[in-house]
Amino acid sequence: KGKRGKNNGRAVYTEEEVLKMRELYKNGLTVMEIVNIFYPNLSYSGRKNRWSRINDIVKRKTWTNI
Repeated sequence: KGKRGKNNGRAVYTEEEVLKMRELYKNGLTVMEIVNIFYPNLSYSGRKNRWSRINDIVKRKTWTNI
């Protein structure tokens, strides 16, 4: 079985960032608002890519170990 979370060499986020994203989402922010907090200067296409990753995190499709 592959390494999970921060132990995965391809991990983009830390556990602290994942927990912060989930907290912001739980408190009513949209995924795009969370993307804009973490990546304020990103282009539209970059934000779209990050939206998909962060959406999976806050919906617990990824980073299920925490």
